[in-house]
Amino acid sequence: MNAGNDPAPEITHAGSIEFAGAFEAVERAILAEQFSQCRFELLARSTRDPRIALVRWQRGPAMLGRGSPAPVIGPPRTALYVLDRSETRASAARPDERGATLVPVQGEADLRAAYPGHFEGMALAQARLPWWERLARSWPRWLPLLMVVVVAIWLAALLSLWRS
Repeated sequence: MNAGNDPAPEITHAGSIEFAGAFEAVERAILAEQFSQCRFELLARSTRDPRIALVRWQRGPAMLGRGSPAPVIGPPRTALYVLDRSETRASAARPDERGATLVPVQGEADLRAAYPGHFEGMALAQARLPWWERLARSWPRWLPLLMVVVVAIWLAALLSLWRS
């Protein structure tokens, strides 16, 4: 969420992971233990507790399977997580040894429900899927209509043969 006048985020690497933003060393270590071949972007820190951070995960190019066939609908390209190192959340969920919890969020409503008041004014831009992924996801909705069209063409061809 880099606005026009904001400086470019700080980029650091840990193995095959790229971190964009002012991640703390402990946060990079926690994420590097659980993920590989990806990129994390620090979107925001909580206005109530700096140990709570909203991050975006993006799969890396190595996960795309270059040179090999891939399913039409594969794993997600991006996901949102809240990295929570606060005592209240860490004790309620399964924390790692550093007392951190990684909470997946699906969007603004999910974020506001899980962390009310922590990310006020934070607007999450919905990433637009590439056309081939949108087509693949919409295919089941079009299948009944396609079947009707195919049957209609088949019946029209059959009737034209029967009349001749």
